[in-house]
Amino acid sequence: MIITHHFSPEVNGTATRVFEIVKKIVGSKANLRVFVISPPPTRPFGKFAFEHKIFYKISLFNDKVNVIRVWSYQPRSSNPNMFERILNYTLFPIISLPIIIGVNLICDRVIIVTPPSSICLSAILSKIMRKKVIVDVTDLWYEEAIYLGYVRIRFLAAISRGLELLSLKTADLITVATHSIVKFYKSIFNEKEFYVFPTLIDESLLCKTSFSEQRKTECFTVVYAGNFGKPQELSFAIEAFSILNKNSNNVRLLLIGGGEEEEKLRSLINSLKLSNVKLVPTIPREKLFKKVYPYSTLGLVALSFNKSLFYALPTKVYEYLACGLPFVSYGNSKELKYLTLRFKCGIHIEYPNSLELAKAILYIVNHRDEFLLNVKKYIHIHKLQAESVLKLVLD
Repeated sequence: MIITHHFSPEVNGTATRVFEIVKKIVGSKANLRVFVISPPPTRPFGKFAFEHKIFYKISLFNDKVNVIRVWSYQPRSSNPNMFERILNYTLFPIISLPIIIGVNLICDRVIIVTPPSSICLSAILSKIMRKKVIVDVTDLWYEEAIYLGYVRIRFLAAISRGLELLSLKTADLITVATHSIVKFYKSIFNEKEFYVFPTLIDESLLCKTSFSEQRKTECFTVVYAGNFGKPQELSFAIEAFSILNKNSNNVRLLLIGGGEEEEKLRSLINSLKLSNVKLVPTIPREKLFKKVYPYSTLGLVALSFNKSLFYALPTKVYEYLACGLPFVSYGNSKELKYLTLRFKCGIHIEYPNSLELAKAILYIVNHRDEFLLNVKKYIHIHKLQAESVLKLVLD
């Protein structure tokens, strides 16, 4: 049983991560069945139809996977207020408890994917029922939510953090998305073992021309696919392209997705009169891999410069690299900085300087073949690490 607040067709790193884990699990053992317990699709907020059923079931992968959707509050606005966010975070773990208890009776192990931390209630319940519990931590939700002002009631945040720490203390196995998350929790649980589990990539989605030589074209495309939210600070990228718009007319930015900052970004593009930046609605992942990434020049990894995101390594990094795309990134992420310095498959901008971002984009465009060699080497290392940790999860 996998319990997660985010699952496909949602468009965010956690939803992608869980979907790829599910595919890999059912593909590894013929006699294994998976139950995914998740609320109705909600992210980006306001983009999905409102669900009225208390729960419903969907079967995937020839009935090997049963996705049980349990009702939770779905904000209608693209930028919901604090109380709407709290309802969205807390109702699902509570309402789903009877179903989780029932599935616990027939399952062998439970994977809890956090954040939000409120979902860790399920980990504690499963441990009480003597199941093998694996907690997968994808980001430091508590720090980010407080810093960005999403949760201002410190008492509720403290309860959430308490549930998270208790679930980690009692878990049989802990996997995390990045090395920075390991370092953070090691300062609290020095005796626990943490395993870095990079997001898996479905190789069947990759276009055969992904690693081919760069196409001779008059226009180079920088692609971003994901959420348009405060943690991404995409306005910074748009400012860099306003500089490129004056000095170069052959580099464009394609922003694919949606979110709470969408209208703000659209207004900024219009006010700057940019012809080299285009907003596109969310595109299914399979189409991204087959029709967009192979025809792009490099990927954009966007993160805010706030201190709470030091641990972050967005899933889209792996997707770009798997498709043979070098990347340019920005933000206060130690993980992105390490990745670019250690493996040299991209350039990271550590401070909010839009001119430096513009220069980095042009540098990769002009030296893309050199970066591609490093991309190939990194993907091989990534695959070995991800598969070794998955083996620990299944054993």
